Amino acid sequence: MTRVLVVCGEASGDLLAGGVVRSLKQLDPGVQVSGLGGMHCREAGAETIWDVRELSVMGIAEVLPKLRRILGIMSEIVQYARDVRPDVALLVDAPDFNLRLAKRLKKLGIRVVSYVSPTVWIWRQGRVRTIARYVDALCCILPFEEAWLRQRGVPATFVGHPLLERQPSDELVAGLRRELLAQSSGPILALLPGSRRYEIDHLLPPMLGAARLLANQFPGLEVVLPVAPTIGREVIERHCADAGFAPRLIDGQAREVLGAADAALVASGTATLEATLARAPSVVVYRVSFLTELVFRLIVRARFISLPNILAGEEIVPEILQGAVVPETLAARVAPLLQATPERALMVKRLAAVRASLGEPGASVKVASTVLRYALPAPAAVGVLPTLAG
Repeated sequence: MTRVLVVCGEASGDLLAGGVVRSLKQLDPGVQVSGLGGMHCREAGAETIWDVRELSVMGIAEVLPKLRRILGIMSEIVQYARDVRPDVALLVDAPDFNLRLAKRLKKLGIRVVSYVSPTVWIWRQGRVRTIARYVDALCCILPFEEAWLRQRGVPATFVGHPLLERQPSDELVAGLRRELLAQSSGPILALLPGSRRYEIDHLLPPMLGAARLLANQFPGLEVVLPVAPTIGREVIERHCADAGFAPRLIDGQAREVLGAADAALVASGTATLEATLARAPSVVVYRVSFLTELVFRLIVRARFISLPNILAGEEIVPEILQGAVVPETLAARVAPLLQATPERALMVKRLAAVRASLGEPGASVKVASTVLRYALPAPAAVGVLPTLAG
């Protein structure tokens, strides 16, 4: 019986891990998967001893209050690995946590498969040495990462982007759009303020303010907010009450909502790529604490923060950051995207080109086959199983 330890650190990582767990169960029905995860891991058949919500923090100032608990969870996972002796560990995203964990797991003789590369090509390149030393196989989801990492000694393989395998059907999206427009004439604006409490508290109020301004400009505007599973609905409702504006709340279904929307305000992160795959014209929004911003400015060397722009090598979606995140600015930038303008048409075209660069569906099964390969008793060569690599 194969035992797999899975560890992911936020809602997006849980989504990716859930796809791999499901593929593991298909490839090896007897496999046992346990560790740190969330709803998606549980639904796929993993035992989640620790819940992903405990690690759903970001930034520097934001992590400090939870640091003791975070370090405690890491020690508990290491002790669990020492007791259970999993055949292999699957560490998904959350590099600040998982690279430290990888080092401790390797000392126990446990092989490590990492899924999703840290953004070492943007900042903190010193982590490359850590990855090369403590990770047996790194499964990359962006097309340029494999060559970049292999040149620096990392056993990396591009598996394609996992979001490609979970796209809603055209019929489902069309049905949702009809439902959303049943009581209004449109257009539809999607609000995706993130999956962490800090993001909700700092990004949702200006998003709601922008939506309120746009509702005056577009009398039939339908504003929709998919609620992430890591955030309680009451948190969203409290912000809506404070803003005096109530969008339609939908549990989950972020990809469906983006597909049905005419435009979106999106927190920087995985959601920007979901918007790209849905070809939803978007404005990217982000704001962190002053301390986090100061550190980032000192060590980050990147033109863009959102994945569509990074992949395109140019700004195809506007990025509104820090002090510029105010309702008036957000409303002004998203308004042309709610109408049939040349600006909107050009963005849709550019988003389609970025989507085409991400390869074909099948990332989860490729990662799962890699995990099972490294669970074998004898050392295995880096890479996915030839029969499953596609």
